[in-house]
Amino acid sequence: MTDILRPDTPPSPTVEDLHERLSLLKGKCAAMRENIVHQRSQFMNATLPSLATDLRPISSTPLKVRHKLKGHRGKINSCDWASNSQYVLSVAMDGLALMWDAYSSLKSRVFLLPSCYVLSCALPPSCGYLASGGLDNRVSIHSMTQSADETDPSVPYGSGSSTRMKGLTKSEPMAILKGHSAYVADLCFLTDQQIISASGDMTCCIWDVNTGRRVSTLYDHLGDVSSVTKHPSKMQIVATASNDKTVKIWDLRIARCVQTFQGHNKDVTSVDFFPDGNAVLSGGDDSTARLFDMRTDCQMNIYSAPDIMSPVNSVAVTPSGRIMFCGHDTGEVVAWDTIKCTYLGPITKHLGPVTKVKVSPDGVGVLSSSWDETMTVLSL
Repeated sequence: MTDILRPDTPPSPTVEDLHERLSLLKGKCAAMRENIVHQRSQFMNATLPSLATDLRPISSTPLKVRHKLKGHRGKINSCDWASNSQYVLSVAMDGLALMWDAYSSLKSRVFLLPSCYVLSCALPPSCGYLASGGLDNRVSIHSMTQSADETDPSVPYGSGSSTRMKGLTKSEPMAILKGHSAYVADLCFLTDQQIISASGDMTCCIWDVNTGRRVSTLYDHLGDVSSVTKHPSKMQIVATASNDKTVKIWDLRIARCVQTFQGHNKDVTSVDFFPDGNAVLSGGDDSTARLFDMRTDCQMNIYSAPDIMSPVNSVAVTPSGRIMFCGHDTGEVVAWDTIKCTYLGPITKHLGPVTKVKVSPDGVGVLSSSWDETMTVLSL
């Protein structure tokens, strides 16, 4: 009893004391952040365009529209190239996943998905199966090797015999990956056996496709994770974009964020690695795309034009790294010279917001999908 009533026992802090202490710590953090920015600016005595003055400028892109892919009867939310650069995959709000031949513009396979509210899709390097995810908070894996059921009339549109679609594959998924508590916004295969999913629950999950189990979870974002992409040569490194206005670099061996890039004023919607793996490109709702260098830990370029005020929904870069493509909410897909930070103009125009822009693995083709229920294939 004597110990309890000792006069030197400190009183418990009140709520006001805690708020005052929190404000003080926030002030210290802000001052430290300003000091870091100031110290970093001392070493940034040149810009990327100023160092590329001797580089030959690009006047325009030689890309031409080769095909307009029509077949979905719902908003196309995502697309992906096969590793052979011939076939492309698309998913839409009609509950279908379509496999297309980019050379002939013909549909080769049709898959009926478990949910109509699909937001993302991905193909592994072997193209032995496809993955889709959406508002059902799950990732569904479908095999490409199963025979198509051409007599099943369960296509979600049409009536009578017109509902029969040649090549329709209606089967149960070979695996359903459950664990997210919100929608699945983006997917990326690390290998044929592992896939990473970005979700609105502010996390990314790495899954084993064969067992259907979650290998690890990435926690650090403070908003919905909207995009994920893997390093071009290091499987253990991925980049993510989030509604918390940041781009993060992750080391999957320790399941931790190792680098954070800030600069966007609004939600970051898309991220893509530079081909050499030393930088990342991002696009956001602030109508800009940005280039962040991982070696110097700083922003190298801001890609914005006075007449472009719509959000950037997707970014993609060519294998050379010289040209970047941005898909906008207005339906335009525009090109930029990434080195000289020069606007090269639009390359195609959709009637609805562009949801995804993808460059083919061989660098010859560019694919764009849109809410206007079409996709565009461009090539040299």
